[in-house]
Amino acid sequence: MAVEQDPGGDQPAARSSLPIRPLTAPTKADAAYAELRARILDGSLDPGCSLNQEVLAPAMGISVTPLREALRRLEGEGLVEMKSTKAALVVPLTAVELRDLRVVRLSLDPLAASLAAENSDEAGAHQLLRLADVAQMAEVEGWANAHYEFHQWIWILSGNVVLADTLRNLWSRMDRYRLLAMSDRAFDHTSGIEHVRIAQAIRLQNAQLARSMAAAHLEAFQEKDLSHNADT
Repeated sequence: MAVEQDPGGDQPAARSSLPIRPLTAPTKADAAYAELRARILDGSLDPGCSLNQEVLAPAMGISVTPLREALRRLEGEGLVEMKSTKAALVVPLTAVELRDLRVVRLSLDPLAASLAAENSDEAGAHQLLRLADVAQMAEVEGWANAHYEFHQWIWILSGNVVLADTLRNLWSRMDRYRLLAMSDRAFDHTSGIEHVRIAQAIRLQNAQLARSMAAAHLEAFQEKDLSHNADT
């Protein structure tokens, strides 16, 4: 990278030796990553199933190289385990992983709620209440997305980008358990009422109440409801 003097000041201005080009469409690796990730999270690719790269690549219309890049990204998210240069494994569901995920979320989600109460403005809090109402009224088909949108808005309102990114990753990993455990409790709108209470605490800028409401919401979703399909 070349360096030139900033004509408007004393500091040197950085200049790239490469021309700036418009952003392009997602690469084949990006497309493979998105497709495989979606299939893992919705259960189309069963937990514990083997992925043969030499078979999977032509089936997806790509070469092994972008497929391997996609699998490495999924491995970094804890969704895939690379077994060799040719094979990968969709990480199995286990009660141990579920317990660990819940412990971390139980620490971080209430923190995000308390930060949201401290940092959100009236417009942000109003949007959160709207999302809480949507989640409360959602039926089976739209509940999962409405539930996610509500929690994601809290993460955004927290103002902590690192915390928000961490919680998105945790959410993705827990989704596999959540989708396998669509119990009646998930759709009796109890969670929707809890969402409204959290949103109201954030709107009141009551960080302590928001934290306690968020913790109660997570604890109410019993581990036994999520773990009945997980291995011990």
